[in-house]
Amino acid sequence: MRKDLNNAIASDFGHKVEVMANLASALEESEHKHDEIQRIAKLGHWTLDIVNKDLQPSDETLRIFGLESEIFQPSYKTFLNVIHPDDRERVDKAYSDSLKNRTLYEVEHRLLMPDGEIKWVFERCETSYSEDGTPLHSIGTVRDITERKQAEEKLQKSEERFKLAMRGANDGLWDWNLETDEVYYSPRWKSMLGYHEIELGDTFAVWTSLLHSDDKDDILEKLEHCIKSSADTFEAEMRMCHKQGHWVSVLSRGFLMRRNSDHKAIRLVGTHVDITERKQLEEENRAHIRHLEGMQKIADAASYSLSPEDMLNSVIETTREIFQSDRAWMLHPCDTDSDYWEIPIESTVPEYPGAFALNKKIPTSPEVQQLMNDALNSLEPVIYCPVPNLGSSIEPFTVRSQMMMAIRPKFGKPWLLGLHQCSHERAWTTEEIALFQSIAMKVSDILYSAHLNRDLQKLSQAVQQSGEAVLITDRNAVIEYVNPAFTEMTGYTQKEIIGKTPDVLKSTSQTAALCKNIWDYITQGKVWHGTLVNKRKNGGFYPALVSVAPIYNDHGDTTHFVSFQQDMSEYQQMEENFLQAQKMEAMGTLVGGIAHDFNNVLAAIQGNIYLTRRTLENQPEIADKLDSIALLSSRAAGMVKQLLTFARRDRIEMNVFSLNSFIKEAYKLAKTAIPENIELICNHCQEDLIIDGDTTQLQQVLMNLLNNARDAVSHVSQPKITCTLKPFTATDAFKNAHPNVDTVRFAQLSMKDNGYGISQENLNKIFEPFFTTKEVGKGTGLGLAMVYGAVQSHAGTLVVESEIGAGTTFNIYLPLQDELKIQNQDQDQEEIMTTVQGQGETILLVDDEAVIRNTTGEVLSNLGYKILKASNGEEAFKIFKSHQKDIDLIITDIVMPKMGGFDLAACLRQYKAEVPIIFATGYDQMDLINHDNEMRLGLIVNKPFTFAELSQSIRAMINDHQKKLPHG
Repeated sequence: MRKDLNNAIASDFGHKVEVMANLASALEESEHKHDEIQRIAKLGHWTLDIVNKDLQPSDETLRIFGLESEIFQPSYKTFLNVIHPDDRERVDKAYSDSLKNRTLYEVEHRLLMPDGEIKWVFERCETSYSEDGTPLHSIGTVRDITERKQAEEKLQKSEERFKLAMRGANDGLWDWNLETDEVYYSPRWKSMLGYHEIELGDTFAVWTSLLHSDDKDDILEKLEHCIKSSADTFEAEMRMCHKQGHWVSVLSRGFLMRRNSDHKAIRLVGTHVDITERKQLEEENRAHIRHLEGMQKIADAASYSLSPEDMLNSVIETTREIFQSDRAWMLHPCDTDSDYWEIPIESTVPEYPGAFALNKKIPTSPEVQQLMNDALNSLEPVIYCPVPNLGSSIEPFTVRSQMMMAIRPKFGKPWLLGLHQCSHERAWTTEEIALFQSIAMKVSDILYSAHLNRDLQKLSQAVQQSGEAVLITDRNAVIEYVNPAFTEMTGYTQKEIIGKTPDVLKSTSQTAALCKNIWDYITQGKVWHGTLVNKRKNGGFYPALVSVAPIYNDHGDTTHFVSFQQDMSEYQQMEENFLQAQKMEAMGTLVGGIAHDFNNVLAAIQGNIYLTRRTLENQPEIADKLDSIALLSSRAAGMVKQLLTFARRDRIEMNVFSLNSFIKEAYKLAKTAIPENIELICNHCQEDLIIDGDTTQLQQVLMNLLNNARDAVSHVSQPKITCTLKPFTATDAFKNAHPNVDTVRFAQLSMKDNGYGISQENLNKIFEPFFTTKEVGKGTGLGLAMVYGAVQSHAGTLVVESEIGAGTTFNIYLPLQDELKIQNQDQDQEEIMTTVQGQGETILLVDDEAVIRNTTGEVLSNLGYKILKASNGEEAFKIFKSHQKDIDLIITDIVMPKMGGFDLAACLRQYKAEVPIIFATGYDQMDLINHDNEMRLGLIVNKPFTFAELSQSIRAMINDHQKKLPHG
């Protein structure tokens, strides 16, 4: 029994052992399969007993982390050390946060392998907790995602390269899903048309809505053909509407994608390229070619004609044909003030004959006159479409559209070139307008060429009749031509002088060295200027201002020399007079400086004489002496006045005159003071420059600048001074640099020398009075100060350009006037000798000179006035505010310390005080400039004044003021 039981137990135990063995084998096989699955999936797992800190990783986990199971002592810290250092803190924090917040732990991070390889893994785990919230176990997985990350990185780089390529190409991208009709439009596609990314929808209808109506049908047809045919590409040019309303030219290219199964089109992907600029350039090139072809036709028409009249007729005919207009015409002369106008040249179609064909003279109506003036005042073609109503005289010509332009040849009155469209209203294109303008300019050249021969004849006559001697030699200095003035000046006839050399004119003063210097100078292609003493045929001598210049052929070779000579005998005396004028200018400066003090002294003397005479009325012998003193004082005052007038210190006499003519004459006079070794050039423009100025001051300006330039080049080996006169139009930069400029058109007078130049240190001081860098006795320091003051008094601008070693240029800009105005000034003066008594009125007397203040005050008191006194304008203003109701008149000096007379008047006017004022001054009356407001209710008298005249002025001003006061 026991044996059977033991056998049964043994059999059962064996069976169980077998079962356990089978189970172990199955479990081992399952674990092996599990490991294989993890290896293939690159997915490992791990468990962590948080309490006991027991970490159990799977084999795949170890492989992923690059750890060997034989030597690895699993721990959380060991695994943490394999994580990339840049990710370690983030991963540790993510796990700690999951434990703290009882959340799922998920994180991507990098592993740093021992060989430096970088792996990417994705970890996930969940943690179980005790009832009190203590974390117990974490079970997690780790997946190797390196291949995925590498693929993503490659894809990202590919996308970046694609975006950069598209951005570099500046192309827009579109992707049309043909099955859903949805379209992807890239941001560049939309911005090309001025839209933001969210402003346009994602349908094909958006595309078609932006297409130009003239292009839409053609584009849709091409798209349909691409989709339905075997073609897999699409290309077309189209116009699309920009958000701002203009049209953008676009080149669209696409590629069609089809399904492999049924070859059905499913997507069309392509690009948009902005070709607007290219299309514009193409159109501009075509327009340029048409322009050149039109101008070539005009040139051919002109070249095939024999006379100027035939030339103009041919050009007008060709112009009408080019523009296919109904009528082309020219009006000459274009005189809007004429009572009638007639067309001398025209070309018409038979249906619409013009004024020339009908032989009509048309009355110049105000409407026609306005059309002419519009064209004459414009530098571009003037267009009328439709043509306004021009009156009944124009109706027979049936003009519905007109384009015309003024032609301004270099002679005579302007012409008008015009086109008429009679059959319909015609809008002329920009291209047609430009071509018409070029034709008008070509016609101007034709007119100039046609009259060139006539101008040459005039030039020949001018040389023949010129008052200056003209001599022309060949390149070897053999005389070929002389004009009548030469024969008159020298006494040689043409037959006697032609074939000889200018040596026949040599005097003993012309050394061989001088002659060689002149010859070397002109053979170098330069123009020689200087003065020579020449010999006449009769043996007499005369000083001559001579210039010699080379004449070149078309290849730039010197073929002849031309010389201009002017007899300077009369100018020698003028030079002496000029030097005397310079001395008088210095005297004028001195007189102007002492005039004020001297006149004050004379005024005090006159006042005391007046008072003494009234005191000693019954002593005739003393009265005679007082009369003598008064006479001497009056003579002294007259002498100061005469000196001021002679020195032009009393006032600037402005007159409107031509600066060209003035500079030419002034230059002739001024250049006599320039040594012969200095090359002096004066360039004048042809345009007549009219200014409003004082000729005496401007003469002094020119002379001072020339003298300054002469001194500047005194030590230069080849001294040169250039005087240039030309018109100047102020630019924005010029206006910004000179904000006081209130005009646009100027005459620019430039004086340039090639001297040493002015240092930057001295450049800002040169206009200061008495500043000079010249040696003692060679400069007063007043010349440039005078120049600056004169330019300022002419409302002009003075600009100096200088560089050490490169010379100096003085640029003077004087405002131009529109026309000459004759200014006549008639001044009638009546001397009033009767003294008028006052009626107890109060006069405020203001003067900084105590003797003037006291003497004049005493005289006025004797005349019956109450006197208040002040030593300056500031004190006077305080007195006036205290006695405003009592003061009937103010007599004030102009120049005083603290506050002058004009400033006092300004304060009174701001104070709303309308009291009359007499300004008494010892200076000249130029101080009144720009004081119109202060001079309101005012009068100026010069010191010394006669008290009879002063009393008359006081009485008249007080009476006039009282009449204006309200009565009540």
